[in-house]
Amino acid sequence: MQCIHQIRIYFLLFCLIVSLQPSFSSLMPDSKSELIRIETLVFGKNFSSLGDNDRLAKIEKSLFLKSYIKEDTKDRIVRINNFLLGYGNEAKKEVAGNEESGYENYQTKELALKQFEDSFIEIINQQRSFMGALPLIKDDIAFKVAGEQAENIINKNQLSHFDSKGHCPDERYTLAGGTGALIEVLRSFELDEGKIVLNELLINQLIEAISLNTDELKILYNPYITQVGYGFGVSKDKKKFVVVLDFLTKNGEIEPIRTTINLNQKLNLSGKLKSPYKFKAITIGYLSDADIFDVNDNGDIGFNSENMKPYFPPQDYIAFSDNSKSNLIKILSGIGFVAALGGAPFTGGASGVLAPFFLNTIQNGSPKEVPLKGGIKTTSDGQFKGDLLLNYQGMTGLYFVNVIADIPGSNSAIIISRRTVRVELPVIGMKPIEL
Repeated sequence: MQCIHQIRIYFLLFCLIVSLQPSFSSLMPDSKSELIRIETLVFGKNFSSLGDNDRLAKIEKSLFLKSYIKEDTKDRIVRINNFLLGYGNEAKKEVAGNEESGYENYQTKELALKQFEDSFIEIINQQRSFMGALPLIKDDIAFKVAGEQAENIINKNQLSHFDSKGHCPDERYTLAGGTGALIEVLRSFELDEGKIVLNELLINQLIEAISLNTDELKILYNPYITQVGYGFGVSKDKKKFVVVLDFLTKNGEIEPIRTTINLNQKLNLSGKLKSPYKFKAITIGYLSDADIFDVNDNGDIGFNSENMKPYFPPQDYIAFSDNSKSNLIKILSGIGFVAALGGAPFTGGASGVLAPFFLNTIQNGSPKEVPLKGGIKTTSDGQFKGDLLLNYQGMTGLYFVNVIADIPGSNSAIIISRRTVRVELPVIGMKPIEL
């Protein structure tokens, strides 16, 4: 009898546990595809490695600040779709607590493009302030460059960091007159159902999507980044949306340079760094036209930014400094830092980002030694100038010129300016241009 009694107790406990489980134990195929669609809309990617119930709860917590794990699966999906696509107001009332709270207007009201842009930078700066970083200032040149690339992507219906002429982000920025150092982040969404609506919910979805990428998250909250430009693109059917973010560091006044020179001509570069930054070096990287095509080739990836190749400038092949006693800059193989010019690590063209602690996750290419030459004149008030020979094995192509600086005592150096220069063969019979 005691054994039978125990079996009954176990059976009742089993029934109780089963009754408390959500009805989401297994989704029908249609529901699974719907879940992927919703995740892509909210987060910019799907989480198929997680359990179905965890995936739903993650979406609900993002939208409603709580989950509904005991409710029927269909009801939960309907609530989410109502909230995202605007079919009714029940979900919004439930979150807000009452009809007059204004929550719907705050989160889901469609905004004009200018309002959307203003809200976007405001929310990013709020997030940066939470992380202890200073607010970003809108940069007109970066804003123009990002906007043109977003429009280019929508018109071509193809995700790329390169424009229709094959110009990479650094070259687009240089040709537009930019003088800082740029790093570009690109995010996109595509809907099977419904239409893209420019609202504050979409802004939060974009920031959430960026935050899911470790390196992009660090860029978003990088304390050395000072300015930003951004451009948005929406397809005519409002099914596709792209944002191009161009983050900048501008901690100096770097003089304009020639964007095209002949092979074996010298390039003059000069400027003045803002206090407390101190000049460390000028480094040079190189890409041939074939290399540019290879970097630009993402294949047929559709409109999913998760599958797109990231863009990084090339590694440096030479560096110039005011310290001619040092013979080499060596990349430390363990963590990918570029060894010191005078003691502090700095990022060369290999990183494409603005602080050395990113190198361990996105270093592009194997470590190599970079020869160091002198020839740069510096002053105590932050000024520098020098003539550079852009000649990698006698090759024409696209050269990347990086101005490196550090904050004394911080053990952290950054790229103050990155510019591109097209080096071409001289036209026969043409007199050399004096720079």
